[in-house]
Amino acid sequence: MTTITFRGYMFDCRHRLLWQALFDIYRQHSGDLSNMDNLLIDLENCNRVVHDVMELGKPRRFVWGMDVGGYQTAWIDEADFYSGDAMLTAKACPRDLTVIATVGKHEASLELATLYHQPVGQKS
Repeated sequence: MTTITFRGYMFDCRHRLLWQALFDIYRQHSGDLSNMDNLLIDLENCNRVVHDVMELGKPRRFVWGMDVGGYQTAWIDEADFYSGDAMLTAKACPRDLTVIATVGKHEASLELATLYHQPVGQKS
């Protein structure tokens, strides 16, 4: 699990810290750096999520996914989770790798959920 601390950072920087952590995962898993359109949309999504958390004062969750060695990403907001279940949503996501993210006012956590549609740590 990766934890991102927002304390000490200006409000305007927090969404970029969250996006940078997703981008790091993207690079670590051979994401295509020549086509980053989806990642730029993810930057806008990070901005929206952090803004909502700060304005509403309650944590938000989402599932983020990517294709290993590709450029496609996916973003599923908590309101769209299957039966309200983040892991079930991560397993059903059509991307090769998924992350469950929880964003609060002072920190965010990113947990690798699935790799090739299998829960991380489970033998295939």
